Amino acid sequence: IISCSGKGKTPSGIIKPVKMQAVLKDLFLADAVNMERINKDTTLRINTENRAYYERIFQLHNISEKEFEKSYAYYLAHPDQLKKIADSLMTDVNRMSIEAYSDTSKRKFNGSNFKDSARHNRY
Repeated sequence: IISCSGKGKTPSGIIKPVKMQAVLKDLFLADAVNMERINKDTTLRINTENRAYYERIFQLHNISEKEFEKSYAYYLAHPDQLKKIADSLMTDVNRMSIEAYSDTSKRKFNGSNFKDSARHNRY
């Protein structure tokens, strides 16, 4: 009974799963933004650009880099908990993608502007 009592609980000093998911999402989005920026401007250095974003993300979430690293190591050592975070993160990102696509398609292809768009964008 004693060995199972802490199962599923996050130890103190470890970022809680919901917050870890939010931090990871922001880090992944920062990576994507930086890759896009670096593809357009080859003078930028990915490590330097990512570092600046990461520091800002840690500030926004009120955590330190050490807290993140400790928590990330913990979740890597507990794949069952990491899988739950990753699954939730993927669901969230997929929802964001669907919403973004939906918003874009509504702007481009609603009502009369679809005809205008089709007329001006012939293949």
